[in-house]
Amino acid sequence: MSSPKSVDAKRPFPLTALFTSVSLVAIVATTVAMVVLIGQQERRSLVARGEDYAVQVANHLDSVLLDEVIGINEGFDRTSPLSRHLLDDVIGRHIKSFRVSTVVLFDPTGQVVYSTDWRLIGQRKSEDEGFQAAAEGRGPFSELKLAGSPAHIGGLPEDRDLLEVYCSSRAFAEAPDEPGGVLELYIDASSLTAELTTIRTRIALITATSMTALFGILYFLIRRAHRIIRAQTQEIEKSNRDLEQTVAERTAELIRTQGQLIEAAQLAAVGTLAAGVAHEINNPLASVAACAEGMLSRAQTAAFRDDPDFAEFPEYLRIIKDEAFRCKEVTRQLLDLARPRPRLSEVVHLQETIADVMVLLSQHPALKNGKIHTDRSQATLVGDPGEIKQVLLNLIQNALDAIAERECGEVWLSATEEGEFVAVQVEDNGAGFTSEQATHLFEPFYTTKEAGQGTGLGLAMSQVIARRHGGRLTASSPGPGAGASFELRVRREPAA
Repeated sequence: MSSPKSVDAKRPFPLTALFTSVSLVAIVATTVAMVVLIGQQERRSLVARGEDYAVQVANHLDSVLLDEVIGINEGFDRTSPLSRHLLDDVIGRHIKSFRVSTVVLFDPTGQVVYSTDWRLIGQRKSEDEGFQAAAEGRGPFSELKLAGSPAHIGGLPEDRDLLEVYCSSRAFAEAPDEPGGVLELYIDASSLTAELTTIRTRIALITATSMTALFGILYFLIRRAHRIIRAQTQEIEKSNRDLEQTVAERTAELIRTQGQLIEAAQLAAVGTLAAGVAHEINNPLASVAACAEGMLSRAQTAAFRDDPDFAEFPEYLRIIKDEAFRCKEVTRQLLDLARPRPRLSEVVHLQETIADVMVLLSQHPALKNGKIHTDRSQATLVGDPGEIKQVLLNLIQNALDAIAERECGEVWLSATEEGEFVAVQVEDNGAGFTSEQATHLFEPFYTTKEAGQGTGLGLAMSQVIARRHGGRLTASSPGPGAGASFELRVRREPAA
């Protein structure tokens, strides 16, 4: 089971999902910031515009009071009821077209001497910042009061948006060079706040649309980059897997090569020893064989043939002669294993070679109940016909020996051309062998047959011949009693 750390390491990084989340947060944050910042600027601009408008209205009302009320009424008493009605009439007629909701007139001390809202008359605002700024001549002072904020009447919440403006007034000045009080106007600011809301909405829409478009483009680019990075990552991972596989193959090949070198060294050592032994025993074996043949020829005379004491001598002599020649054949094989000999280089038709081998093995006991299946392959190679024939003879004879004890033994032969190589398969359903036995099959003098039935040199010689032809002989078996498979794989033509 893999650890959580390894699972997280294989999990792809959610770049597009992370970018989408960050983008949404950035769009919302940027939109809010733009609405607040630009909204504040627009608010100041609108308030300034409303203030200019209020100043114009205040100046107009100041002139009206001077011209229509105070100027034509000498000794005007602003506290009398008649004076208040006159002011209400004059101011009421002039504020209808100016969206003015309330007019308040202060004397220089900050006391309300007149208001269109009679409840304010007599109140004092000498500590009010707006009043002080206007009374001291520091210009008009304005403040936007939104609906729900405390109003000028008893601090109750206002039911609409108003712009409160303080302007200096000389309508009730005692002398031309004395301050005449302060004029406070409350102007309906619903249009200003509506315009501000519209501006903020537009800012929000424009900012959100622009940011969405920008992040959309970035998302497309990042998505494309992410696909490219992911493709490159997959390619790198594939390259790493291929590299690991190549390293594994090269390592296995190196191990096989090391095994071949060890095997070659073993063969060389055995070959050197075998050559010395063969030379030492060949001459005595020749003498024994010659003596046996001579005594066997003399034993055919009448004197020996009729003597009952020598009746078994001819049989013994034949055994001695046959065994001596058998020993000489073993020494010949040892010498072939030990020393190279000139190789022929001819075209070998495998189908014909297999047919020749089948003729040689036609009397094998296993063929009484067994069968050999061959294909019609036209595969050919360039090599030594005698050596190839010897290898096939060894393989087929071993396969027949393996099925000898079976009632329905079978052997399958096939040859295929695979690029630069030719592969010959010899399979049987015979005795098989273990994995431990498989590691020793190609060692000299190793055999799985019973004592006296094999020299253990056939497969070793066949492996040497396969390597001479630029190939290799391999063997496999599922296990004892499950048959075996041998493959001779050699080059179609000698390597340059």
